[in-house]
Amino acid sequence: MINIEQYLVDIIKRMNTKDVPKPWKPWKPWCDSSQSVSWKAHREIETLNDTRFFPYLLDYISTEKNKNNRNAAYFFLGKLLIKANDNTVVQFYIDRLLIEADKYIIHYMLDRLADIHKDQSIDISPIIQHTKSDKWLIRHSAIRALAKTQHEIAKETIRAIVQLNDHKKNKYEIIYANAVLGMIGEKEDIDLLKPLFSSRIRDIKGSAKFAVEELEKPS
Repeated sequence: MINIEQYLVDIIKRMNTKDVPKPWKPWKPWCDSSQSVSWKAHREIETLNDTRFFPYLLDYISTEKNKNNRNAAYFFLGKLLIKANDNTVVQFYIDRLLIEADKYIIHYMLDRLADIHKDQSIDISPIIQHTKSDKWLIRHSAIRALAKTQHEIAKETIRAIVQLNDHKKNKYEIIYANAVLGMIGEKEDIDLLKPLFSSRIRDIKGSAKFAVEELEKPS
């Protein structure tokens, strides 16, 4: 029987292990990341789907002072939630977006939320708040994090971004919003996307066309 608490401490330690670079040799790469302790630990987590980890991870994240350890625990929790969705745990994860201060931790958390289902009972306002961040790294990830939800506020937020006029200034915001609208939008949103077909920015035009193709598919 696995000792969950002990395993959690061990796997996080391995995730944060920084391997010593090997001496360079002309016939062999000096560093193969796929063989590192940290890489293997991250891949190991991706094979797990045991919900018994949830309470331990929530307690660990709530009490751990070291941000690198918390970041590793968020990775663990996020990967579990993709496979074993639990509304209470999803809400905890989202609420932590307003507690963490490190932009990279928030960025990584939001990236994982893009793959986690968020049903109507979940308060996604912390994600919405981050779509207005002054840090582009957070802002872009927050837009993508609105995938896998049918919240009307998510749709309204994405629609507003799609309609931003300054394409040069808001290029990536619009591109990401187009992609998300293609996933969570409705057929009525096609008329919202079509004006972007004439955008001078190729990627905005292309992402809008792809989103329309997605929305036109039979339900």
